[in-house]
Amino acid sequence: MTYAAALAPVLALASGPALADFGAIAYSAQTGGYGIGWKAAARAGAERDAMAACAGYGAGCAVTLAFENACGALATGRTGAATAAAPRLRDAETKARAACRKLDAEGCEIEVSFCSNR
Repeated sequence: MTYAAALAPVLALASGPALADFGAIAYSAQTGGYGIGWKAAARAGAERDAMAACAGYGAGCAVTLAFENACGALATGRTGAATAAAPRLRDAETKARAACRKLDAEGCEIEVSFCSNR
């Protein structure tokens, strides 16, 4: 068997469809706690991980954002919180901060931001 023939199955797998990576953010308005799930193979897995992490901060957690092969951010202010997703991390942060400011004109800061595949 030639080297090229031996690598053919590996190269076929590498050039196949890209695998999905899911991310999620869970947030508790009661406690201000949050949790994330990332690099999950399925949306349900990312949501489960985010809820489990958030539950460590107390009650009232709910998944506020789930996304696939993208970036997400959570911004919090004095009277509210908002999440957003976008292809680029900076864009997700900008969108989350803007959505938070619609709820709370002052004090909106990014609590957490990440990409599902990094």
